[in-house]
Amino acid sequence: MLCLVETKQSCRPRSYFTFFILVTFISVANGFPRQSVARHAFNRPALAVSLRSDLDPYEAPGDTQGWTSSPDGRGTIDIIWSCLLTVFLCAWTSICVNVPPLGASPLGNFWRKLLVFFETLAGPEFIFHTAIGEYVAARRSVRVFKDAGFEGWTIRHGFFANMGGFVLDARPSFVPFPLNVSQLHYLVTHGYVDYEKVMIKEEEVEDKNKFDTLTRIVTVVQLFWFAIDVLARVALGMALTTLELSTIGFIFCTVSTAIFWRQKPQDVSYPILLEPNVPLCDILTKAGQAAAKPYSYTPMDFASSKPHMFQGIWRYCFRIPERVGFYFHSPKRLINKMWDDNFPELTPWADATLAVVQLGFAAIHVAGWNFHYPTDIERALWRTCTLFILCSMFMVWIILSSTYIVLPLLCSWLERQHRSTHPILLCQMHAKLRNTKHYQLMKRVACCKVNNSPNKTPDEDIPLITALLLIPLGVLYVLARMFIIVEDIINFRSLPPSVYASVDWTAFLPHF
Repeated sequence: MLCLVETKQSCRPRSYFTFFILVTFISVANGFPRQSVARHAFNRPALAVSLRSDLDPYEAPGDTQGWTSSPDGRGTIDIIWSCLLTVFLCAWTSICVNVPPLGASPLGNFWRKLLVFFETLAGPEFIFHTAIGEYVAARRSVRVFKDAGFEGWTIRHGFFANMGGFVLDARPSFVPFPLNVSQLHYLVTHGYVDYEKVMIKEEEVEDKNKFDTLTRIVTVVQLFWFAIDVLARVALGMALTTLELSTIGFIFCTVSTAIFWRQKPQDVSYPILLEPNVPLCDILTKAGQAAAKPYSYTPMDFASSKPHMFQGIWRYCFRIPERVGFYFHSPKRLINKMWDDNFPELTPWADATLAVVQLGFAAIHVAGWNFHYPTDIERALWRTCTLFILCSMFMVWIILSSTYIVLPLLCSWLERQHRSTHPILLCQMHAKLRNTKHYQLMKRVACCKVNNSPNKTPDEDIPLITALLLIPLGVLYVLARMFIIVEDIINFRSLPPSVYASVDWTAFLPHF
């Protein structure tokens, strides 16, 4: 049975309400007093005005003035407000959370989106990883559905399915649980779910989409203006703050994320329920040995596509705090919604794009190498932390590629050459070393797997060497990011005077 619930009104009252809140917020903030450092360089002479207590407040004074310009320069509150507003718009309007569980309250939905919002603030490059992974999975779903003879499936359908837009309702034998696009494809191609129930019109998907056009327009205008102002200051040789530099990094990641999430529905509040044509136990029985293994998320895990190699270490690290009772995700199995920190498998071009964005985000912070800092220690720490973040990006890619791709291929190739009747010199050396104690120890470490998933699912095994290398690297990465955030704040206690000078836009106009 196909259940379509909660259609969206055409007037979009929530969009106009959000736009009203943003405009009000901006208007109030613009009324903040503008305080400027180094007033000797930018302030105009004060105008002395005498006020009499017996003056009628409704009587026009003798000396009046019309339009009055703001004081020259910009104040500290102007810089902080502009940066915080831009970062908030980047983080809040760009995220597209997955479909909430059945029966979720509006407060619960807001809390889940708030958690993703804080994750975006902590690491926007990770949100981009999720976005490009979901885009690749949606594109792949179009091809596999078409190859199976099912026409009409689009990227927007793939996004909707991968965010938990379809829930398998196998009651009364089993509780409902969400499906990803690979599992949905398995059910459709095996005839367990009718394609007519899945192939909903794009208008119906769009009707569930809470895409806020007005808020996006405000965001685009703010991002564009902020970027133009920063570029103009650089062109004129004026100083920038580290907070403005970090904001440019957020803009870079936000624009990249929005490009790949442009077709993903936003803030869908209710999924589509699908009743299978046969009981769930029959589906699992016919799947054979693959479905008999323990599952980590739902009984349909066996039909899921392979995740990105980064997801294994990500899940492993976030399960470590569970040992002391701190859960980032609900420990219950099965899950009732698709988690928002999934990293689907990427194609080579997507891996290259992800690496460019991650390295670009880190390189933006390195651009503050010669900025002014209150102390020499802060300058040294900024250079060390930003350079470490950039190098750690390279190290993560090298470690993951080595342990997940290069090492298994090398071991497989050496074994094939060892069985060959004409082994090459490298294989002859390998044959002499393989019986030594040091080699056996290295082999055990290289082949050892660790797993801290709830059911010890074999699919979530990760190489021990990967965990030993990446976990300390991740801890140092978090500390470096924390220092950058702290320095963005404390850096305001001592800045060069040109930071508070406004851009003279007439300098960019032709003179005759």
